Amino acid sequence: MARRILVPLDGSDYSKVATKVAIDMVKKSDGIIIGLGVVDTEEIDESAIGAGIGASYYAEHMKTYKKNKAIGKIKNFLDEFEDECKDAKVDFERYSKSGDPVEEIINMGKTSDLIISGLRTFFHFETTPEPGDTLKELLESGVCPVIAVPKKEIKNNKKALIAYDNTVSSSKAMKMFQRFYKTNPYAKKVYLLNVNEDLDQANKILENAEKYFKSHKIKVELEKRTGKPGKEILKFAKEKKVNMIVMGAYGESGVSKLFFGHASKSVIDDGSIPVFVYH
Repeated sequence: MARRILVPLDGSDYSKVATKVAIDMVKKSDGIIIGLGVVDTEEIDESAIGAGIGASYYAEHMKTYKKNKAIGKIKNFLDEFEDECKDAKVDFERYSKSGDPVEEIINMGKTSDLIISGLRTFFHFETTPEPGDTLKELLESGVCPVIAVPKKEIKNNKKALIAYDNTVSSSKAMKMFQRFYKTNPYAKKVYLLNVNEDLDQANKILENAEKYFKSHKIKVELEKRTGKPGKEILKFAKEKKVNMIVMGAYGESGVSKLFFGHASKSVIDDGSIPVFVYH
């Protein structure tokens, strides 16, 4: 059960959707939402590196200006977050930190049950308009499960898809999803999908996973497909109009921590469906 949900705030439409999803979840769990804003002081400092001697004075003033501007933006993000929580009558805490966004989020995640973030993140907002790698780094940390949400809310059909390939990574994600099932407003019906060229093997994998869910009194609908996992997972999810894809962060190949597994990367890169990921 997610009693403490951390929502990192970067002012984007993604983090606004994350706040709404968190509110829906804590209403069912009687929990609390933690809103976190981070002034990326390290990135601001680095943006001024390389200034010549004559420009150093200007660079220092520019750093101070950017930091003060970022502090003001963070306050606005947190004020909006607070207003939304108060309107929804849910408990909340708000924090403003300075430093590296990933480190601050991970540190706060150590005492949280769940992180809800955007599928795209913009914590370097004072130095670049482009999305950063915060989500990837959060998933690599494994500090707690992450729900990554799209830019726009999608219709709640209360359907979840678990992409299960019998790896340790997908098993961890499946088990963690089970813990949050009862308070997850987006997961009344659950599909369990295995993408496999060997359909007999797929049946065995799915039947074993089904036994796990039966022991927790959760009904699942078994599905199997052949083809490229990432493509087939997305195709199935869109056909069934699911609200959440559950999957491990890494694939069967045991890829380096620098990269996602191909399937999870494909789903996250698509950016249209909320993803529940645990490493």
